[in-house]
Amino acid sequence: MKKHLIIIFLLLLSFVTQAQFEVPRLSQYLNNGLVNNPAYAGSREALSFTGVGRSIYSGFDGNPTGFLAALHSPIKKGNIALGVSVENKSYPGYSNTGVYTHYAFRTWLGGMRLSLGLRAGLYNYSLDYSGLDVKDPMDRAFDSESGFAPNFGTGIYLYNNKFFLGFSVPYLLNLPDSTGSTGFNPLSYRYLMTTGYLFDISDNFKLKSTVMAEYSISGIDLQGGFNFILFKDKIWLGSLYRNTSKTLTSIIEVQVSDPMRLGIAYDYSFSNLGMMPGGGSFEVMFRYEFNFVSDIDSPFYF
Repeated sequence: MKKHLIIIFLLLLSFVTQAQFEVPRLSQYLNNGLVNNPAYAGSREALSFTGVGRSIYSGFDGNPTGFLAALHSPIKKGNIALGVSVENKSYPGYSNTGVYTHYAFRTWLGGMRLSLGLRAGLYNYSLDYSGLDVKDPMDRAFDSESGFAPNFGTGIYLYNNKFFLGFSVPYLLNLPDSTGSTGFNPLSYRYLMTTGYLFDISDNFKLKSTVMAEYSISGIDLQGGFNFILFKDKIWLGSLYRNTSKTLTSIIEVQVSDPMRLGIAYDYSFSNLGMMPGGGSFEVMFRYEFNFVSDIDSPFYF
């Protein structure tokens, strides 16, 4: 019974994603900001690599999985930043892998840095229902389909060592329709706004609050949370809540050394499917930064 429910859910989701590009849902999205906003490039003031792996409804067979990886760095005395990212998501009958390049122009605006970003890339999509048990194998709705298509995104990012504010449209083109055509349609865009503030209470205790809002034609998705930063920034304990999926997330991150951070997150969903045994989601994160050189006080917090 559980397997049938998850297959029905995923099939419905696969039809929805034919119309609009979904923004990757990460619990540790602040550690991989390049995926949501190309203007994030270079904001770590280092050659920064981040990898995230995610397993959704991990107790079910054939559950959705995904990974994201990003590498970015400032160049030319920090005025320009470049990056590259890889995104993948897959579940029964559908997979999507994209590779994007990112460009950001950065300037100082008073005591804050303003970054304007663009990204462009190519993704491969594949619809293959051959592994599913469909009632009518001759139904043309379940024909296999695959191909390559371009996409673009843009964003703006304003930040210093205690505050950040970002706005972006990660995907400007729709997914190809049944004829393979794609195009611009602002009504189907997903608009993202992120913001956060650091309360620097002492060397051993800081509090970071964050909010991300995603607007689309289907409504507004809000997620907000906080991190307790302890023991001179070595341990990060956090939690966030996402309203549309009714998901509560617990996050633990460890700053193993100045260049390396490890993190793990667990999502508990209060939806009917999420409350079943095995309905939780796991996420692991690895970040490593090379040749750390910064001209702002504390880039690690964002």
